[in-house]
Amino acid sequence: MTDVPVREVSMTPVEQFLHLLANPNIALLLLSLGGTAIIIELYSPGGYVAGIFGVIALLLGFYALGVLEANYAGLGLIGLAFALFLFEALTPSIGVFALGGVIAFVLGASMLFDSSFLRASWAVILTVALALGAFFAFAIGAAIKERRRQPLTGREGLVGQIGEVRERLDPEGIVLVAGERWTATTSCAPLEPGTRVRVLAVEQMRLVVEPVNTTAAIGEVAEEHAR
Repeated sequence: MTDVPVREVSMTPVEQFLHLLANPNIALLLLSLGGTAIIIELYSPGGYVAGIFGVIALLLGFYALGVLEANYAGLGLIGLAFALFLFEALTPSIGVFALGGVIAFVLGASMLFDSSFLRASWAVILTVALALGAFFAFAIGAAIKERRRQPLTGREGLVGQIGEVRERLDPEGIVLVAGERWTATTSCAPLEPGTRVRVLAVEQMRLVVEPVNTTAAIGEVAEEHAR
């Protein structure tokens, strides 16, 4: 039996790819990228690119976890980390949720693999955790805040704009706002031409205005018109 020749058999490209996936660092990166892409798709649906990439990355990551016999407690902590990162983006917590997400991610990644010789690198774990925390705290948070800002175009963008009465409001007349003439009405009639007014609401194609120097609270008047 000692004369039996030894022949090396090279892995096929598919086997090489699957072997690459069975790496704790690669598995952790796939889970992180997949989770981030899915959250981006849920937040801003319609493009599908982020969602498709996220699903593929997660499936490859779960394959790697199956090969490496991952610890479900560690996987649960990583899921908790993503939930905390999302809360940080949605709420003004001054970094509390982001910090909790970083801690949960580091703990989960360190527990993810039971084998003492198959563990993700600490450099990878810390880099990915900090990058995710910063991304959700600043990039996604800024995008959500921008989306919540008052519109600057269209009819909704007229609310809060300052204009001028062109035809006497008693209580209805014409005002000039943002370079356009609008039919307007006011509860502070009469208002003479030349009076500066602020837009409180847009009702169909008619503006609800008040004089700029009015002492009435704008919010209360707006609620009154809404009722």
